[in-house]
Amino acid sequence: LLTNARSWTNSEVAGCCIFDYTELTLLSPVTLVVSPPSVGPVISTSSGTWGWSESAELVANTDLRTTRLLDLPRTGSLIEEVPLVILIQEPWEFRFSAMQDIISGEPGSFTVLRAESPVYSTIRIAIGENHPPSVTVSRSGGASISTTLNGTIYFISECEDSILETPTFNWRLSNNGTILNSSVGEYDSNAHVVISVDPVQNGYLSGDILSVDLTCIDSFGASSSWYENIIIDGQNPSYDIRFTEITSEGIEVQRNESEHSIIIRSDSELFVDVISSDNSNLPVSVQVVSNKSQGWRHFSNDELHFSAIFNQGEQVNGMHLSVDERHQERASSHWELILNVTDEAGNTVKRTWNIIVEDSAGPVIIPHITANSTRVSPSEPAREGDNILLTLTESFDDLDSILNTLWTVTINGDQKYTNVSWTEAEKIELSNLGVGIHSVGILATDSMQNSADISFQFSIEPKEGFNLEIIQTDISGDQIIGNTINFRSSINNYQSSVGSARACYAETCSAYVMIPGATSSSLGHFEIDVDIQLLETGPLDITIEWIGNEDGESGTLNLNQSIMVSEQDDGLSNYQVQAFFTVLSALAILSYLANRLWGKESMRP
Repeated sequence: LLTNARSWTNSEVAGCCIFDYTELTLLSPVTLVVSPPSVGPVISTSSGTWGWSESAELVANTDLRTTRLLDLPRTGSLIEEVPLVILIQEPWEFRFSAMQDIISGEPGSFTVLRAESPVYSTIRIAIGENHPPSVTVSRSGGASISTTLNGTIYFISECEDSILETPTFNWRLSNNGTILNSSVGEYDSNAHVVISVDPVQNGYLSGDILSVDLTCIDSFGASSSWYENIIIDGQNPSYDIRFTEITSEGIEVQRNESEHSIIIRSDSELFVDVISSDNSNLPVSVQVVSNKSQGWRHFSNDELHFSAIFNQGEQVNGMHLSVDERHQERASSHWELILNVTDEAGNTVKRTWNIIVEDSAGPVIIPHITANSTRVSPSEPAREGDNILLTLTESFDDLDSILNTLWTVTINGDQKYTNVSWTEAEKIELSNLGVGIHSVGILATDSMQNSADISFQFSIEPKEGFNLEIIQTDISGDQIIGNTINFRSSINNYQSSVGSARACYAETCSAYVMIPGATSSSLGHFEIDVDIQLLETGPLDITIEWIGNEDGESGTLNLNQSIMVSEQDDGLSNYQVQAFFTVLSALAILSYLANRLWGKESMRP
């Protein structure tokens, strides 16, 4: 019964396969081997198996394409529960399938477990003619033509072939044609092999040629090869380095590179010059790194020239600390300067110097002025009569304790404090200064005689309010009844408030004018005038009325008896009297002269 059921000629109907969308043809009848079940009850405690195996030799016609498609139906029939073993005639091999997880074996003979397919769909397999494997090799040291004598070289090889292929490798090491070492084996599942070579252990000397070759072979016997010749370099490169410090004054100081530590000032610039060479006459890499900042380095080939400034680090006093902390004593900063000189083979010479930053910066002076315990600002100026202090509390030195500093303070060109201690200089009373712009100079010196200075100006403004003084009055016009005169007054405000003022006589008042406030550099000067018609004799009572803009403060200035009004022009009457006496005097003189010339008779009629 089973023999009749599995007698077939159509490879697709039989549940086998389709080649390039076409059924395959039997070359000979299907071979069927049956293993019948044992005789007895169907349900039994004894173990036993039964089944069958069938095999067939199939042939298909192809064209010249190098990649072919083999499709295996997956419809859910019973025959698909049986593993399908496929043998491909050389030089064909398995290439790829999306159902790779259910395929195992070798490129020319593999098994497909169709029952484990997660979907009922055709299982497509790409096959093609065998090609030699592809081999690639990389090594530590990159593309260099040489390598160090004292060091291990790592060769990382990859041999790519069919997904079912497990290539073998053959490594050989030789020196001038003499094979010194070799190894064979299979590539792992990652298709790569790492080989380590120690030139000294393998008998190489400086100047020898390390020849290495690799052969990668697949299961068909096809192979690919790779080789490389590497010069063994056992000599380190040489170098010459010079350190030149140039101070802020332009003085050059040669530092001894043979010493482990180099002391430089924080305000100096360190110039570094490196010249290197190697017996291979190939470029030499020169690199200088430091921990003075993240990622700091300089590099070049053969020669390296650069300059750098080494400042004190974050461990010294600074604005990032609280006032109490920045007043403490700190240690100088230490930085590493590391030189690496590497030849083309990888031989490296390393040298490290300790850079000690010498204290060369004066104290940082941070002054501020307070008036009545409020910090002075453009919106909150110091005023006459305030309790004014010069405060230096926020100042600091980068390394010294603030108690080890000396201070000199000059006010308006007068040196009030000379080399006084911090205790005396921290807060200085300035309340005795009057209104005006004042200059302050501060000089601070640390224990290493490093100094810093700062100069600034600040103003003391007049008090708020009004203090008015009439400094001049002018009258235009005759001060007699019936005339109209113009009265003008010049007034100074000695305090800082702003307001308005007008001049009044009886019911007559001028327009309001602005009263400017006095400042630290000028008085609040203004002028006011009013036209007055003179209606009666005697003194005129003129008043100046003023009022503040902000607080409404007001007041009056009285100018009693500043103007006297008369009935006539006294100046004109005086002129007439003077004219009368002048004429009278002239007549008397003429009479006297006539009497002298002609005698008394001349005076008679």
